[in-house]
Amino acid sequence: MSDDLPTDVVTVITQLCAETRRALTGGDHETACATTDTMRRVATNKLPEGHHRQTVRHACDRITALLDGDPEVAVAVAYVDALERSFPTVD
Repeated sequence: MSDDLPTDVVTVITQLCAETRRALTGGDHETACATTDTMRRVATNKLPEGHHRQTVRHACDRITALLDGDPEVAVAVAYVDALERSFPTVD
């Protein structure tokens, strides 16, 4: 794991990705928005400035926008999947 990515923070973000995916595929958009908001706050407060923080915040903004109005769930899930893949696997 890279020194600039705290393992505990990566673990939390990947867990939030899984929770967001479950909520999206289960039709629970309120929970998906809540977990996405939590993920954005974790990234802002716990990740160092740089690529990963920007990636999480961008993905969270896109997911939130995709759920506004007429939800585009499949695209939102694709953002969650891509975000999760952007982080190293925590053993």
